[in-house]
Order: sequence, then structure tokens, then C-alpha cells
Amino acid sequence: MKLNFKRKKYLITGASSGLGRELSYFLDKHGADLTIIGSNKKELSKTFKKLSKNKKHHKIIADFSNINKSKIIIKKIFHGHKYNGFINCAGVHTFSSINNLNDDQIIKSFNINSVYPYLILKNFSKLDNYHSNASVVLIGSISSITGSTYLSLYASSKISQVTLSKSLSSEFAKKKIRINCISAGMLESKIFENLKEKLPKEFISGIEKKHSLGIGKYQDVINSISFFLDDNSKWITGTNFIVDGGYSGS
Repeated sequence: MKLNFKRKKYLITGASSGLGRELSYFLDKHGADLTIIGSNKKELSKTFKKLSKNKKHHKIIADFSNINKSKIIIKKIFHGHKYNGFINCAGVHTFSSINNLNDDQIIKSFNINSVYPYLILKNFSKLDNYHSNASVVLIGSISSITGSTYLSLYASSKISQVTLSKSLSSEFAKKKIRINCISAGMLESKIFENLKEKLPKEFISGIEKKHSLGIGKYQDVINSISFFLDDNSKWITGTNFIVDGGYSGS
């Protein structure tokens, strides 16, 4: 499938690292103009510096854990910008038993993983903020579907991405916006590397075995994102597409 995103404008959250960063490079390579958002100023600048200099790219520093500043951030996101799509890659991954979590961690996780995406979607769907036939892709987690030890906070806050895609699909269809979710398995990432350092080898081995096709790479998810952004998926909305290397089938 030949991809061409020239003259398309996309909004990407979580672009200061991981999947959001790699997706930014990918869409830039295929001609898109981007507004990238991240909480880490230094890391977001690294992403931005590697994007093509001849494009109309923008970067916005945003701490999604701070809802009090949401109106200011939302205004920056949509002031003078009209988008062909929104990809929510932002998220905070918390690996802990429920009794070891404090209230601030719980509130922060839900703010970043659930509340802020909802606020962005609310404003994205206003007529002046998007182009007709726009596509929204929300990145969820397979842990929200299958359940996973010590991931109750992450899984419960990320399940909103699945329910939002289903609940808003009909409403957005009337506005000529498609919305889908991708529930991803474990990827070769800093998150996985951190888990390797903290957890017993047998626990990590168990995670690897459950991914029967192996631990994924960013490109495995980006391939699916690009499909949902492309017109080839123009008749698909409200889905939860599982990309997990066989995890949910094991």
C-alpha cells in the first residue's frame, strides 16, 4: 500500500518519546505537516529537530497531568490549526499492586490516559478544527482487554480509548470523522527495558512467551495507524483493532 500524506495535517500526543516520536518521523517522511505534543521539553525538542525543516510543523509542551491548565493547552493546539487527524499516543504506564499506589498516581494516570484525550476529542470535533473525512486513532493497551498482574491502574485508565472509539463513532460519523482504537501489546521500548530491570527474569520470560510472535516493534503499530489514517480505511470506524503479537490469544 503506497502512502501519501502530503497536504495533510496531524495532531500527535506523546511525541517526546516512544511510539509518538517514531510516528512523527514516519508521517513527516510521508509528507504530513504535524503538531506534536509532549510533556518533556528537552525530549520533544529532540523529536522536533529531526523533522523536515521545510514543513509547517509545530510543537507544544503540555503536562497532561495538570487539568487546571487544559484550557490554555487546548487553545494552543487548535489556534490557527485545522487537522486531518489526531493520534493519541500519550500515556503514563504504572506497574504496581493496588495497595502500593497513592492517590496522586491514580489521579495522574486517569488525567493523562483518559481525561485529556476526551478534552482534545471534544475540541477536535468542532467544525473549525478538522477537515472533512478526518481520522482519529486512539492507542490503547491489550492489558485493558485481557487484564494483567500489577497493571490495574494502567489498564483501567486506558480502557477509555476502546470505549471512546465505540461510543463516539456514530456521533462523529455525522461530522465526517472516523475514530478507531488500537490495543497494542508490549513493544521494544523504554517501558519494557525498565520492567526488565525491576522484575524477576521469570516474570519477563512469561511476558515474552505470551507474545507468541515476539515482543513488537514501533513499526508494527505504526503500520496499523497509517492504515486507519489512509483513505483505504474510509469505511471503518468504531473498532478496537488488536495488535499484540498473539498475546490475547495465548
